This record gives sequence, C-alpha cells and structure tokens, in this order.
Amino acid sequence: GGGCSWNACLSRLEHHHHHLTSIAGYGCRAPGTSSGGWRLSQSGETSKTKTYSCVVWLEHDPTDEQLANLQIGGKGGGLEIQQDTPIRVLHRRTNMLRPRTVHWMKYVRIKPHFLKLWLSTQAGTYIKEFVHGDFGRTTPNVATLLGGDCGQVDILSLDVIEVGLDWPPSLKAGVAIEATAAGEMEGGGAAAVVTDAAAPAAGVPVALASAGDRKRKADEAVGIESSVAAAAASGAI
Repeated sequence: GGGCSWNACLSRLEHHHHHLTSIAGYGCRAPGTSSGGWRLSQSGETSKTKTYSCVVWLEHDPTDEQLANLQIGGKGGGLEIQQDTPIRVLHRRTNMLRPRTVHWMKYVRIKPHFLKLWLSTQAGTYIKEFVHGDFGRTTPNVATLLGGDCGQVDILSLDVIEVGLDWPPSLKAGVAIEATAAGEMEGGGAAAVVTDAAAPAAGVPVALASAGDRKRKADEAVGIESSVAAAAASGAI
C-alpha cells in the first residue's frame, strides 16, 4: 500500500531486519562472561568442530559395499561439501553457498533400513541437510554417497556429542584476549588471534577433550553399538 513497490518494500524490510539483528546481538553474552571470553567463543563459530550422532532411515536397505562409502576420515582425509542455505531457514538466512568439511564419519547398521551415524564436522554444517540432501542443495550428501539406489533418506534424531572449543578459556588466554580487547577500545584496531602460546595455566581445567580423544570415544561407541546390533540380530537380546 501507499505506492510502495514490492522490491522497495522488501528492501526496507531487510534493512529493518538487519538493524534489529545488530541491536539484539550487540553486547549480548551470558552473565559472568567477560568480553574476552565472549570474543573467544565468537571466534570459534566456524573454526571449531562439532561431533554429532544421528539415526537415519533409508527407503531401500543399502548393501555393505554402499555403506562403506560412509566411512570418512582416517588416511582418506575429510570430505568437502557445498551447502546452499537450507530451504527450512531461507526465511531468516541469506541465500548463499557455504563450503563445509566433514572431518570424519562412522556408521553402524542398527537393523534393515536404519543406521546410526557418528560424525565430526566444521561448525556451521547443516547436518540434517547433509543426510537427506535438501533437494540437491547440499552435495555430496549421505544419499549421494550411497550411490542413489537407496531411495528416500531421512534423519530421525540428532544429538550433539561434543563441541571442539576449549571453554571456559584458560587464564592466559583470557588475559591475552582482555588485553587485546582493551587495546582495541583505545586504538580502534582489529582483535588479535590468540595462538598456542596461550596454553592452559596449571590447575585450570580444559572443558573439552582433544580431537584425538573425541575420535577414540566415537570408535568405542561404534564398537559398542556393533556388539548390540549383532546381539539383537542373533536373538540374544
């Protein structure tokens, strides 16, 4: 109404949305979290890793040869994928192509047509879309890795196991970041990146295990699930 064209109205709406988002996001952090800690958590938004487990349903039961394509990592390295903004979040996210990395993935066949996956990915990876493909907007995906003969593929449950970001930050890292933040406020310069030199101080607990520890935990979980699945198939449980 009021003589406003559709494109002009849409542009005004987007500007208003971004303005509100910038206001809502400014200075919002958990109570008791310093500005340095806030910077550290934000710096890991895409650089950190996340480990997930999920249960997947397949319309047509895959063969063992097809399932072998889901074993990612080890000597073969990770898997680079391309993700267009998922359809389910297009109303609130910019439509763009995002390259992401699946560092490793393991699987267990629970029973015909059902799998359990463990995977570690770059933060910001859309896991649901990596499983079902989002009408081809995420490639490759679990469905295409299986060869396209499995029909519809869908995700039934998804759990975050671990987030690969040390939190709370170590004392040295906190001091370094706080100093950087103070310098930026005075001089207007860009924030520096805290390096490995800011190692955890003695007696300061590290919140999360190393990447190697996380992978060992996943290996153990896969072994347990395999034993359960075998016992269930034999009728022992």
